[in-house]
Amino acid sequence: MEALWSQEIWIAMGMSFLAGIIRGFSGFGAAMTQAPVLAILFSAPQAVATMAGLGVLASLQMQPMVLKDVKFREILPIILTALAGIPLGATVLLLLEPELMRRCISAMVLLMVLVLMTGWRYPGKPGITGAVLTGGLSGLINGSTGVGGPPVVLFLLAGPNSAVVNRANMITFYTFINGFTFISLAWLGIVTPETLWRIALLLPAQVASLFLGNWLFQRATDAIYRRMAYGVLLAIALFGLAYP
Repeated sequence: MEALWSQEIWIAMGMSFLAGIIRGFSGFGAAMTQAPVLAILFSAPQAVATMAGLGVLASLQMQPMVLKDVKFREILPIILTALAGIPLGATVLLLLEPELMRRCISAMVLLMVLVLMTGWRYPGKPGITGAVLTGGLSGLINGSTGVGGPPVVLFLLAGPNSAVVNRANMITFYTFINGFTFISLAWLGIVTPETLWRIALLLPAQVASLFLGNWLFQRATDAIYRRMAYGVLLAIALFGLAYP
């Protein structure tokens, strides 16, 4: 187990604090903030397990704050089809080159973000067909690359909902996705006592930063929220294209 004072843990704490601010503000983006550094520090499987565990605890902290703003009729079809798509994505991972998939997905996200930044919005309410397709695609991507959030974020941002509703829906989506992922990893034996120890060490930094991110969100306008969300998505897309 890493000691509390080890260099790796302190670096991971810093990344957890930054990721918590981003997620507390936007409702998403924590995994992509942490993933590159944690994978180097602790290996890719342990990075995914650590992020999933922290994600579950973040959801438990944030879900009560946003429960009244969630539109379950809109987000549940996305959640259910995403959960169904995760095993299929894991199968795809075995058949296709994951680096190629990551770059294609990143290019798609980049294109969609640029379209949304022009001011385009989905005409009317997003329907059940779009929600099901978005959820399925998200689950497929999450199972094959571990980063399934961008399609859902783009789908929600393209609609007419306010920042408050979009953020609440995103937090609820990640509550289910992180929980399912963590249970799956535990079933496969990837979650170890060392993983739980690491999560416990990183948790205080995340708790504090989530409150800070939430505090910042309460003082932001819809326009600021969208600019922040687009910035996070652009960073995700560019990182996916540039990372070797």
